[in-house]
Amino acid sequence: MLLVWPCNAATAADLIFVHAPADSPSMRHRVELAAEFYGLRMNVLSISAHGFQAHLQQVLRDQKTVAAVVSGNAVFALNRHEVLAALKRRQGRNIPLLLLDVNEAMEQELLRDWSAGTIEACKVLPTPLRQSSYAIVGPGSVVRQLAGQELPLNTRKACGLVLDTQADSQVILQLHVGHSEYPAFARAIFNRQEIFFLANVESVGDLDASRVVPLLMFIRYAAGEQAWHSFHRFANLTIDDPWLTEPYGHLSFVGLLNEMRKANFHTTIAFIPWNFDRSQPDVMSLIRNSPERFSIAIHGNNHDGQEFEDERPLRTHETNIQQALARMAKFSSLTGLPYDSVMVFPRKPASPDVLALLKKHHLRATVNAGNFVSPASNPESSLPHLRSVTLRFANFPSARRYPAETARLRFLVAMNAFLDNPLLFYAHHDFFAKGIDSFNPVAQAVNEIEPTAVWQSLGHIVEHFYVVRLTHPGEYEVRAFSSVICLDNPTDRSIMFTVKKEENNVPRVRAVIVGGVPVPYRIADGQLALQVPVPRKGSRYVTVEYEGASNGSAIDVSKSSIRVGFLRWMADFRDLTLSRTKPGRVFIRLYYAISERELIATILILVLVAFSGWLLARRRTRNIARISFPPSTRLKKTAN
Repeated sequence: MLLVWPCNAATAADLIFVHAPADSPSMRHRVELAAEFYGLRMNVLSISAHGFQAHLQQVLRDQKTVAAVVSGNAVFALNRHEVLAALKRRQGRNIPLLLLDVNEAMEQELLRDWSAGTIEACKVLPTPLRQSSYAIVGPGSVVRQLAGQELPLNTRKACGLVLDTQADSQVILQLHVGHSEYPAFARAIFNRQEIFFLANVESVGDLDASRVVPLLMFIRYAAGEQAWHSFHRFANLTIDDPWLTEPYGHLSFVGLLNEMRKANFHTTIAFIPWNFDRSQPDVMSLIRNSPERFSIAIHGNNHDGQEFEDERPLRTHETNIQQALARMAKFSSLTGLPYDSVMVFPRKPASPDVLALLKKHHLRATVNAGNFVSPASNPESSLPHLRSVTLRFANFPSARRYPAETARLRFLVAMNAFLDNPLLFYAHHDFFAKGIDSFNPVAQAVNEIEPTAVWQSLGHIVEHFYVVRLTHPGEYEVRAFSSVICLDNPTDRSIMFTVKKEENNVPRVRAVIVGGVPVPYRIADGQLALQVPVPRKGSRYVTVEYEGASNGSAIDVSKSSIRVGFLRWMADFRDLTLSRTKPGRVFIRLYYAISERELIATILILVLVAFSGWLLARRRTRNIARISFPPSTRLKKTAN
């Protein structure tokens, strides 16, 4: 196997964006966001710039150009004949063009001309526009997994396209307002040229998802293999907390295995390391014999409610991480079960400093309900973050997961599949209170919307935390999110992968291993890079090794804390006993609603009240006895 240094920087494809001085800055921001998500380099041209026409012809004819976007306000400045000629390619399809934010001010003759007569006008829709949405109607080559879904809108003003019913056009999005429908995104095809028309919609938020999704559809379609994408679609269910006992509350491992086989899904048990030495042999055997359906990940250490929260000293966090790893190693030796080096934080997520500790001790990733790990470092915008895996914190992969009882399930599945995000769900044992088949509808929705979905362990999915894009024939660039990735080549020819990973070199990179052999690499400008050839239908593991390996041999794994032992006993009592009764479930809701200190204080008060009540009752019983039996009577009864 030959590995070489990256000789030429991977070349990004170009997106041409033509705008007018009257366009809002948010329009450019939307286009930039979509182009950046798919790894396209954006070339911005203003119609007011000197030499605009000549420059436009030059960049449109460039072989690196894969798509062009022109604002509705800039169309009048373009020579239609020259633009269409520049978009033509001798081989393959012509470069697709999108007319963005077409509005009522665009002259009808101009609109008919650019659409070859298929679109007659764009008319302002009557207000109010409450309860509006986009119906995604196709074609499948453009909308892909989003076909048949509804995208909610928060609209102030909108324009609808007026189509010539006799002409050949394809509607992509229908704007639903009340009981009325209006074409909002359409494609005209003539002389091998595709031109897309997106009607202007003014939303309450400039970066509302409804304004970005059509751009994502267009760019992904236009760029094809040259856009960031994944070779695989992965899915997983993680159940937090249970130790290996049958049943654990409402969770039956035997019953769940039957349902996984029936509905085709995989379950990871987020295992609390404190439970390392109390697994039942039957459950251990069941999981050991079903690796295609069951796997284990790490769920904190003691799961004591405040674990890994910001206010604890960093040294305490590190001790917890080391002890968790030592306990999981002991668990593996006792049970014979492997586990994935993936951390699922208990209850509250950790600070960025804790993610740096996970990287230092060679964990692979963290998977949580949000990939922004603390409110203080979470610069939320009105647009949901598109990529579900981020390296923003300590260059350590943090992935987002969703509750199994999530709202608008099918849209969530379709959107993440469209964006090439792994479909990660989580639940607790009480999710199965209505039946062990409770997750089956979720699995069925995933398998229907994305038939190629592969249900796998978190560890396997983390090894495929990367996206690829075609740069030259037989060459792909890889954007890696994990320090261990499995490069798959699903094609019928050899591929040269240029692997790049954001890397701050903390801790310092010791080596990069491919197929068990150290290989050359370089780190420059915050990027680790190397080249890896992979044969047809083959795979190669790439591992980034860091200095300062965690040594868990001297770590104490004992359970010496009375406080933690009490909390774990309370958790077992909650899940294994209380959860089976209605009053118990009310208590459980109280348990999650208050803090640990408040809970302990409440329990102590209840114990004190109960003890006081017992003393009062005992004293009252004695007083009644004295009144009922005078002393002389009691003596006689005793004598008898």
